Amino acid sequence: MSNTTGEISMKMFTAGIVIAILASSALSTVIVTQLAVGKGFGAPDYDSGWTVINPGTNVNITHNLGTGDLLVYLYGRFRSTLGDMRWIYHQTNLGTNIFGLGDEWIQRGAQWSSDENWIVVFREYTDESWEEFRVIIWKIT
Repeated sequence: MSNTTGEISMKMFTAGIVIAILASSALSTVIVTQLAVGKGFGAPDYDSGWTVINPGTNVNITHNLGTGDLLVYLYGRFRSTLGDMRWIYHQTNLGTNIFGLGDEWIQRGAQWSSDENWIVVFREYTDESWEEFRVIIWKIT
C-alpha cells in the first residue's frame, strides 16, 4: 500500500477490526447480562408464615389470589429434642414418602390441594417430621 491520504495501512486496518470485535463482544455481553434478563420470581403473592400442623390433620388457608394458575412452594420444619430447628425442604407438587412394607410402614410429609382462593395442607398420620409448615405462592399469570 502506498502512503497516500486516501488509503490506510495494514496495521490501522487490523487495529480497526480488533476494536470492532471487542466493541461487539462488549455490547453483546451488556445485552445478555443486563437487557435480556426477565423479572424473575420477585416477592411472593402470598406467604402463610410458619403454621403449626399436627399429624393427621388438615390446615385450611385462605389466600384470595383469585386464580388457580399458581406456583406453590410447601416446606416444613421440626424442633429436635435439643430445641434447634431442622429444615425439611419438601415439594412443589402433591405427594408424600412411604417407608417400609406391609404393616411396618410409615408415611411422612404433607400434601396440599388448592383452588382459586384457598389451599389446604394435610400432614400424614404417621409423620414424625413436620411440626410447622410454610406455603409460599406466586401467581403464574
